[in-house]
Formats: sequence, structure tokens, C-alpha cells
Amino acid sequence: MPPKTHNLIYLTNTVGIELPENHLETLESLNDLSIVTRYPEDIEAMIKSFKKNKVMTYLKKTKALIRWLKKTRD
Repeated sequence: MPPKTHNLIYLTNTVGIELPENHLETLESLNDLSIVTRYPEDIEAMIKSFKKNKVMTYLKKTKALIRWLKKTRD
């Protein structure tokens, strides 16, 4: 049973996944973003700061991370 946490870094460390530096940076960024989404008063400012190219960059890096995770699992 996984621990109750939103901390992606903690979860990867708990299961023993060693991420390459580029994927670790992506996970750290996603981890930081998830904190903001838990505070409704900060969401509006975050939405305004996210332009399409920034969102597309996050999406591209996240998809690469997911592909790497699936590949290493096999």
C-alpha cells in the first residue's frame, strides 16, 4: 500500500526508482506545481502565468518521463 502523500520525489525514493537528471528535474517541477493546486487562492495567479508554450513544454517532458518509466518497468 503506497503512503498517503502528494510528494512525487518521496514516492519514487520509496519504491527505489533512480531517475536520470532530466526526468528528476521534470518530477521536481511537477511536484512543485501540485502544491499550488491545493491552494485555491493561488490557482488564479498560476493559470495566468501559464502560457501555451510553457504548458506544452511541461506536457512534452511529462510524456517523456512516463515513457521512460514504462520502458524501465518492462
